[in-house]
Amino acid sequence: MINNVKSYLSIVNQRESDRWHAWSLYREKLTYEVVKVLSASKHRDLLIIGSGSLDDLDMNQIIPKSKIISFLDLDMDSTQNGLVRQKISSHDMIFIEQDITRFDDVEFFSQWHTFMLQNPTLEETFSFIEDQIKKVFAQHFQMNILKTYDVVVVLPIYTQLIYHEWVQLIEEHFPKSWSKEELEKMKSYILDLMVPLMNHVNEGIKACVKPSGQIIAFSDLLEWNIHDFHVFEKAHPSLSEHDFMAYYQSYLNQYGMGLGDFGLWSLKDQLHFEGSKLMLWPFSSERMMLVQMMILFKS
Repeated sequence: MINNVKSYLSIVNQRESDRWHAWSLYREKLTYEVVKVLSASKHRDLLIIGSGSLDDLDMNQIIPKSKIISFLDLDMDSTQNGLVRQKISSHDMIFIEQDITRFDDVEFFSQWHTFMLQNPTLEETFSFIEDQIKKVFAQHFQMNILKTYDVVVVLPIYTQLIYHEWVQLIEEHFPKSWSKEELEKMKSYILDLMVPLMNHVNEGIKACVKPSGQIIAFSDLLEWNIHDFHVFEKAHPSLSEHDFMAYYQSYLNQYGMGLGDFGLWSLKDQLHFEGSKLMLWPFSSERMMLVQMMILFKS
């Protein structure tokens, strides 16, 4: 059972034991894009948000292009282990153990479990969440950093902002007095809540960037199971940017915007758009992701 966001992220970071090797091409592409931005000018302070176990970045290429590197994640053990795996000393690097949702700062899920033991009504649960979310939104993760950066890299975080795990908790432990319709209302309510939560997270990200700084954001937009991806690959053997975009637009028209693309869209608001790119992420032996990179800047 999830008692805090940190426990959940620790599970996510250790889920696939062979991903360092499986993600090699994906890591090469992400690293290339980050290095290209960093190479535009020297001595740039860099913040990496959602560093996890660093399976998706080759830090040996990034370090020479940076002045000071900071990592922000709630699972800093995984980040430090990732540096060890890449044979990198963590000397002079900055580690910021921070929950970007701020749920853990108000002990949201501990309070949640205690509250749900009282078998509340749906209306009482809505009221509880509203009270707790006010406390969450009173916090900004940037408040604990007290520094701004030339470049901020945002690794895929938007589909990991506790939504799926929270829904799973509800499905497994909702009060027996709730009807199926009430359960679905609660799940819809939580999905709607992700909109202001992502906006809140993105305001924190933008506050970390210097007035002339840049953001390189990556987010997974959709996924295939392996069988469906092979069908797609057979129909589009070149796997070109045009093929990906056409497929994504078709998916968007059919299903609408998901958490991953909404997160990018929200981050883009009030920033200048410099460019984007689509790429494949072999997330696991069973799942293939389509990832979009956006480069944004403030001035």
